[in-house]
Amino acid sequence: MFGDRKNKSAGSAGALEKFRNSYIIIAVAYVVFGLSLLIRPQLSTTVICYAVGALCLIYAAVTLIKYFTDGSKRYYVEPNFVLPVILGIFGLVIIVRPAVVISILPVTVGLVLIVSGIVKLQDSFSLKRYGFERWYISLVFAVVSLLFGVIILLNPFGTGLVFARIVGALFAVDGILSIISCILVYASQR
Repeated sequence: MFGDRKNKSAGSAGALEKFRNSYIIIAVAYVVFGLSLLIRPQLSTTVICYAVGALCLIYAAVTLIKYFTDGSKRYYVEPNFVLPVILGIFGLVIIVRPAVVISILPVTVGLVLIVSGIVKLQDSFSLKRYGFERWYISLVFAVVSLLFGVIILLNPFGTGLVFARIVGALFAVDGILSIISCILVYASQR
């Protein structure tokens, strides 16, 4: 009976350790991405466009090759054909015209920050459920991330390089706040 309780708390500690590590990795990625946009916005946005375009084209090519080399008979159009074609076209557009993607970047980034804030909001309630005393720190940072996302969606500050720098600063700040939040929450539990 007591051994089960010990194993349960050890499993819970392991899960929390994995949660903390993945949270910090994501936060560091936000900081790196933000700083790259802040320092070299033109290069960063172009490289991101080329990378996303290349990934779309590779996925489309691999999926279409599988589709045509599969011996089964088809009497209707399947998603295994339509989706790769759409992604392939999207990938070509991104590579040929990265300015198109850069022009929709404000909406995309606003949505990413809102989703990030929602995830952090959920994380903060999970921390509360696990009994962390300072779970509200994570909640505050979740609200800040949500506010940044909403502000960007409502007033995208224009487009182009200025916006890329603003987005870079917001991502860097969001990542730094997440790292600080994680450190403070876990330091209070020791």
